[in-house]
Amino acid sequence: MLWTEKYRPSKLSDIAGQEHFVLAAAQWVLETNLPNLRAYGLQGTGKHGSAISFAKYKVAKTFKDKSY
Repeated sequence: MLWTEKYRPSKLSDIAGQEHFVLAAAQWVLETNLPNLRAYGLQGTGKHGSAISFAKYKVAKTFKDKSY
């Protein structure tokens, strides 16, 4: 298993250094109308991990992680 997958954040509160995103994402979970989102940046900055954490938080009961 890759180090990046082993230590990927599993919930929103595990995301470090992005407090503004964590607060905004927690607010989005409470809303029924989810805004369109676009993640951009350099490789290894946590885009995929953040998206998976948000998805787990938003649809916790039905989410199945099929990362590859």
